[in-house]
Amino acid sequence: MLKEIFVRHGLPETFVSDHGPQFANNCFLKFCGDNGIRHIRTNPYPPASNGQCERMVGTMKNALEKQRSSGSIDTSLQTFLANYRVTPNENAPEGKSPVELTYGRQPRTVFDLLKYKPEESIRRNEKMEKQYNRRHGYGTKQRSF
Repeated sequence: MLKEIFVRHGLPETFVSDHGPQFANNCFLKFCGDNGIRHIRTNPYPPASNGQCERMVGTMKNALEKQRSSGSIDTSLQTFLANYRVTPNENAPEGKSPVELTYGRQPRTVFDLLKYKPEESIRRNEKMEKQYNRRHGYGTKQRSF
């Protein structure tokens, strides 16, 4: 699974994990060494050793609990992640959202439907219109409906 993530997003410089057997075997350690990844293992029991992850887990659980009656857990999780990823973060560089930092642009959301967009003026190519009318005779014929 990590290979799939690394292919999609690139190799990390540092990988932080607990002492789980999947992260302590020779195959994974060789993978990290071959790809220049510094592997740091934290103590698995005290949650304070990885505060950011624990905070994210708490935030996610709270959001899923609030959406419990709105459908399946998969739908609730997708809704939470979509909202979380587009929300600007004051601690991020320039206060950008996670998805904007990752992909360099803010994706379109349902909130964009609320923004006022003036009607775009239709640009007419007058030269082409005159040429078309001259050829097909539309400029001289009277039309009535």
